[in-house]
Amino acid sequence: MMTNKDYQEIVEKKYGKPLKEIMYELCVIRDVVPWEGASELGVPKSTFLSWRNKFRFGPIQRRADFARQMRDNTINKYKQELEDIDFERDFIYKDEKTIRGFKEIM
Repeated sequence: MMTNKDYQEIVEKKYGKPLKEIMYELCVIRDVVPWEGASELGVPKSTFLSWRNKFRFGPIQRRADFARQMRDNTINKYKQELEDIDFERDFIYKDEKTIRGFKEIM
């Protein structure tokens, strides 16, 4: 019985590149379903799914990773915007109940 490592060596030798690149092309670029990818590579579907999960190339994993990246980008953008704000400054219009006073507090 062959292991995933055995299959990996065979596939990498056949395609002449690392498994991660092969899986990226199949899962991300071509978006093949597991049985189709397994058939093309000549490996069991369970092996294909294992590799896809290992590299986080499954559709739900990619969406989750993209959402995390977008969240981190937004947080970093807000952090950069807050760097220039002096929270210890004196408020000039703090006692005014005007738009000017409201803007200053914001």
